[in-house]
Amino acid sequence: MRAGALDRQITIQERTAVQAGPQVTYIWAALPGGADIWAMKREVRGGEVIEGLARQAEVEVMFKIRWLDGVKREQRVIYEGAEFNILHVVELGRREGLELYCKGKPE
Repeated sequence: MRAGALDRQITIQERTAVQAGPQVTYIWAALPGGADIWAMKREVRGGEVIEGLARQAEVEVMFKIRWLDGVKREQRVIYEGAEFNILHVVELGRREGLELYCKGKPE
């Protein structure tokens, strides 16, 4: 994978349980090795959804990254302060890279 094409920085986060006394709360934390990853970004599709009375832009994007163990659909990508839920993870080659197909609302 050419390094020049990986010109955006993302963070992959996973939902983590934290015990606070008798209560369990959930926080989003960076996947081990998942902070400040270089990626290529490509918009797949854009659209609008109506949320309440306001229209919100929603986009589907693909982030291509070098191989990283443990990336799953239950995680999310943070890019320029926006949250993108991972819809699908595609392995490239033999553990050479990953394509992360995501949906979110850009900031």
